[in-house]
Amino acid sequence: ATEFTMKESEPGNIFARLYFKYLVETSIYMLEPYERIALNCLVVVLLLMSAYTSWLFLPHHTVSQHLIGIVSSLIGWPSPPAAGDLAS
Repeated sequence: ATEFTMKESEPGNIFARLYFKYLVETSIYMLEPYERIALNCLVVVLLLMSAYTSWLFLPHHTVSQHLIGIVSSLIGWPSPPAAGDLAS
């Protein structure tokens, strides 16, 4: 049996090492090649949909939260607490 080894110093091996970790940690290495392609396509589609949804909706959310803070300061209401202030 051959042992899978990679030299840490070679920068090209970083992607190969990450892909190997992805295969092993998700147990995709046990699938047939066509099943692996189908599952990888599903993962890519889900990541692209998540990125598109974040790009589409998060800017509006952050702008609206910023405007709420500006309007509340103009009216004299207390500003909503920042995310870091909730823990204390």
